[in-house]
Amino acid sequence: MIADTALLSASPVVLIDEIEYAGVDRKRSLDLLIAKEKIVLISTHDPILALMGDRRIVVRNGAVASMIETTAEEKANLTRTSGAEKG
Repeated sequence: MIADTALLSASPVVLIDEIEYAGVDRKRSLDLLIAKEKIVLISTHDPILALMGDRRIVVRNGAVASMIETTAEEKANLTRTSGAEKG
């Protein structure tokens, strides 16, 4: 599914709902989509997955409540914890 979207879809934007339940290697999937220059929007409750992005949109009561830029410190923490996080 991810490979088809990355390689065959002409759409520059991909929306993925809770990839953590799709049974795929989410890091490899996201890396593939990004390598194909897709804009990837992910809905997730997984804080580790959320930190993989450059920005996080917080939705509250059906509306955008805020947008958070991922900091260098958060990226460093993600790198340190990614040894235990395999997918």
